Amino acid sequence: MKTPLEQAAQWFMRLQQSPDDDSLQARFERWIWQDPAHATAYREVCHAWDAFDSDQALGRLASAATRASTNQAQRRRTLKHLSIGAVSILAVGGLAWQRQRPDWHGQWQTAQAAPLLGQALPDGSVFDLGPDASLQASFRPDLRSAELPQGALILAAAADGQRPWRLRSRNVDIQLQDGRIAIDRWRPEQIRISLEHGQATATLNEPRWLGLGRIERGQWPLRAGQVLDIQAGQARYLDIPAADAYAWRVGVLVFSNASLEEIAAQLSRYAALPVRAPLGNGTSPRQPRIAASVRLTDIPQFLASLPTLGNIRVRSLPDHIELLPV
Repeated sequence: MKTPLEQAAQWFMRLQQSPDDDSLQARFERWIWQDPAHATAYREVCHAWDAFDSDQALGRLASAATRASTNQAQRRRTLKHLSIGAVSILAVGGLAWQRQRPDWHGQWQTAQAAPLLGQALPDGSVFDLGPDASLQASFRPDLRSAELPQGALILAAAADGQRPWRLRSRNVDIQLQDGRIAIDRWRPEQIRISLEHGQATATLNEPRWLGLGRIERGQWPLRAGQVLDIQAGQARYLDIPAADAYAWRVGVLVFSNASLEEIAAQLSRYAALPVRAPLGNGTSPRQPRIAASVRLTDIPQFLASLPTLGNIRVRSLPDHIELLPV
């Protein structure tokens, strides 16, 4: 098993070979905060960069880097790279490593029907995390970043002209300088972004071959009051109020021209049983669309009333509830 110092040196080599790989950067940040020994090893490596003209420090680090790469498939190439340019790599790498180092990191996980409200961050930003969601956030000298693999997030970003926010949810990156934004990854292939105020830009990315970086597939600006929906690689602005996405924070779900699938996904976060819509993805013009608002405490009554709002059948099964178009 590699020592923390050997792992630190290996991370350095990876970052140097793929400096634009954001997914690699995210894994690096997670590794840093997995174990206090990782951060200690990182500091030792940083000290070595600062004193790279010291033969002893350079030799120690180069030795660790060599040992760390012995089990890699590209062993010969890496060793050749080290033997030719070790000193210049380590000198430049010290600066790159300092830029990559997170100053602060936090992570949160919420359970079903248990949102996290009013969570303050060290920079003065405040976020609300919806139920059944996960979030990681980190700060670096030049960037504030957060990753939302699933669930809903409301972020009130504190103004910081030197450090924008980069919010990532799977294949979508959102840049926000300041303002208030709601992001809802309500299913793996679909995300909705609603901007209350401020300015933001959403970028759709696609992984490169073998996961080596990402290719930008499109970019969409958002102004105050706009709602952007990205699904299966396609983006479109929706003519619905941005305020809908913030209502859950005060105990209300608001649906504007919503498909049965969207209604089911939102209700499932709070209902006693999962709600599903196996035929209600809204792609057919005959699929019902619903406009309604419901208090979280009134979900059973709302489900019972759905047939009166459209051509919908509600079927209760032992382990879940189904919404079906009639």
